[in-house]
Amino acid sequence: MIKIEKTSEVFAGIHKPIISKSLFDKVHDVFNGKNIKKQNRHFFVFRRLIRCQSCGNLLIPERQKGLIYYRCHTRNCQRSTLKEETIDKELLQNFKKLQLTDEEYLFLRQESVKENNNQLSEMETARKGFLLQQDHIKDRLSKLADAYVDGVFDKETYLEKKNALIFEEQAIKERFANFNSNNQEVLKRFDAFLELVNSVYLCYEQAKPEDRRHLVKTVTSNFTAEGKTVLVKLETPFEMVVERQSFTSGSPYREATRTLASLFKKLFIYFKNLDTSKSSDEFINYVTSKTEKKSINNFLKSNH
Repeated sequence: MIKIEKTSEVFAGIHKPIISKSLFDKVHDVFNGKNIKKQNRHFFVFRRLIRCQSCGNLLIPERQKGLIYYRCHTRNCQRSTLKEETIDKELLQNFKKLQLTDEEYLFLRQESVKENNNQLSEMETARKGFLLQQDHIKDRLSKLADAYVDGVFDKETYLEKKNALIFEEQAIKERFANFNSNNQEVLKRFDAFLELVNSVYLCYEQAKPEDRRHLVKTVTSNFTAEGKTVLVKLETPFEMVVERQSFTSGSPYREATRTLASLFKKLFIYFKNLDTSKSSDEFINYVTSKTEKKSINNFLKSNH
């Protein structure tokens, strides 16, 4: 919005911001000494990611005879000790459960396409409604100007009413822009998620240690160690996929589609309510970057 100090009139600005607020905040974080990545002498995939079930402290990585171990160093604790290969094995078992069959993947993709068509229809209906509201405001502005010319209002009253209508018009434009953006972003996030679900197992299996760490932070929410075993907690949408009811090729079609349709609905609601302002969250970074048409490989590279 632009305000002319001399006349107190307000006009809607048409310029676009040079940078987004999120980028502005990130730059200021760097200037303030935040978000500066520290260089570690030795790289460990699960550094500061695994907590001891007994004491809650982080396990400390160490290399012995060519093998990597994660140990709890807290006194009077059970001293959980994990081999990195044990953690890898547990992760791959979880990631294996995420893999969709061809039928599941196709069904969820088709549901996404159908939902996109529904969203486009809703957007067109909303567009017509917003245009009607704008026309109504323009009509009121015209009548207000005529009333001012006819001496019905003094200048101060006229400007007060005119500015209020301009603010109202700008609010309508912003609501429509946000409505369009939000609906499209939800489906882009879902499509990015679906791609990751179907590729995370092979990506992790073949990835370099640095890339493995980024995948782990994207797909999992936390690790806990109990003795020589590790418990892996996945991010919410991945848990939904793991917990889905599996079907064989001979299962009743209606039952399978009803279950997958329910899964799609849950995932859609999750991504609709996803708070993308948490820029430190690796999973949110991934689905956000994918809406900018980055591949999973580019995402991993960008986080080195």
